[in-house]
Amino acid sequence: MVVRNVARARGRGFGGFASVVGALALLAAIPAAAPASSETVIGLSLARVSTGKEALSIRGASDGSRTAQFSAVATLSRIPCPGSYRYSLHSENQDTGALSSYTATVALAPIGSDLAMPCGGRPPPRPGGLRISISGDEETIDFRQGRRRGSGSFFGVFTMGMQPECKQRFTISVSVDLRGWDRSAHYRFQVADWESEAQGRKLESEDCD
Repeated sequence: MVVRNVARARGRGFGGFASVVGALALLAAIPAAAPASSETVIGLSLARVSTGKEALSIRGASDGSRTAQFSAVATLSRIPCPGSYRYSLHSENQDTGALSSYTATVALAPIGSDLAMPCGGRPPPRPGGLRISISGDEETIDFRQGRRRGSGSFFGVFTMGMQPECKQRFTISVSVDLRGWDRSAHYRFQVADWESEAQGRKLESEDCD
């Protein structure tokens, strides 16, 4: 996996890669979900800068044949509100131990508004579906086919594209449907600064102002 594509984040609150692999073992109980073995594990989160609290997180594991696609577990703590967030992504190759990371400060600005669907809401513990998508000029990063049977996390497919950078247009969409509790948030996703690392050493960084 190319470091510039995948790695750009000092991870926040993922509890270690061992817990990622352990959580993804649950995918074996879902038909046609998990590969037999995992080569690369990733963790992505979006956390409010002012509070440090995560709005959402995604943890995934891939096999060697699909380097940009992961069987994944997503957690939606709350519907994101407009404001400043810390976007974090990190990955580890389980065979080589290679680490890479990317972090960015991003601003979420409304594209539209719907007073009937306020932001900040906490999803109730019901079965349903989740879709998260970050779309840019060239590629899309998304979590799709996300389903859960009760409360807790959503199991689905995470596809990785190019990471957000300065002077590019991005949007983020979060949609959840939980048996009568439906919410959607759509924002412009603007990068203020970013930094990438490999093996704990800085590779690149940029201030977008």
